[in-house]
Amino acid sequence: MKTQDINVEVFTASLLNRVNSQILRWDFQPVVGEGFYNKPRSKAFIALKMYMAVSDESGRSKIIWNANDAEIIKYHENYKRDVETALIFFLKYVSALRGENIVLTFEINDATFDFSSSCFSPFEKATIYAIINCFDGMQPPVYRKEIIATLKNNLKHLRII
Repeated sequence: MKTQDINVEVFTASLLNRVNSQILRWDFQPVVGEGFYNKPRSKAFIALKMYMAVSDESGRSKIIWNANDAEIIKYHENYKRDVETALIFFLKYVSALRGENIVLTFEINDATFDFSSSCFSPFEKATIYAIINCFDGMQPPVYRKEIIATLKNNLKHLRII
């Protein structure tokens, strides 16, 4: 018999439990949130909007990529996959909580990261934090905006080099 470990990082996802009651009361009107994953060698930021998907024949959730992410893709080619992984997890989570299939539209309106990040999925974690922020209403601290601006400037500077 052969066994295989399943490496699942559940801490960030488990934080969704804090907003279960808000998710259950959500009327699927648009909500916005920002998520910032900040560890010593790994930083990522996501701003998103989510709402009930406009009904169409596909019956599938959609991601609209509004963020200017050309520089991100140069240094983190899997960034969209990491965001999508978190969004799929949330769709399954909210569908399980509500006991029905939920179809949403997600707009990714801003994104940046520390190009020297060593964490494999900082965008996945930042996306979960943004989803939580959609429901908890917490305002980010002022210093966070400065860090995000610095990260964006660092990516712009790399383009010149």
